[in-house]
Amino acid sequence: MGCGESKYKQKGPSVKGRVIPLYTEGLAYKIVQTDADEGGYSAASAGDQGTVQEKWYLYNDTKGCLLRAEYCFGPQSVVQPFGPAAKADGAEPDNYSRIVATVQPGKTEKFIIGRLNGYRSNVLLEKIEENN
Repeated sequence: MGCGESKYKQKGPSVKGRVIPLYTEGLAYKIVQTDADEGGYSAASAGDQGTVQEKWYLYNDTKGCLLRAEYCFGPQSVVQPFGPAAKADGAEPDNYSRIVATVQPGKTEKFIIGRLNGYRSNVLLEKIEENN
């Protein structure tokens, strides 16, 4: 990338943190903050002081797709939805906790906060149908 170029197709995430692409070609990103990060937050405010707490945000870098994310967190994870886009969606048969979110094009949304012990994910970009 040359001077002044961005890896994002849109304006980029609205929060700082460790940016992790969810697809090899970009398009959707997870932004992770911990209490040790610059611009992070207090572990005490997340509930379990003395352990590494994380806040996750999801960023949709498309113009015409919804980002639909489903994460199932391991049984030893202590995690909860963080923000209006994320919803707890019950437990899996193997005691994994499922949290889902939908993120509009060009938006960054709060997703989860907690102490993680393993997860699996399913992240899809769904084209928005235009009504004629």
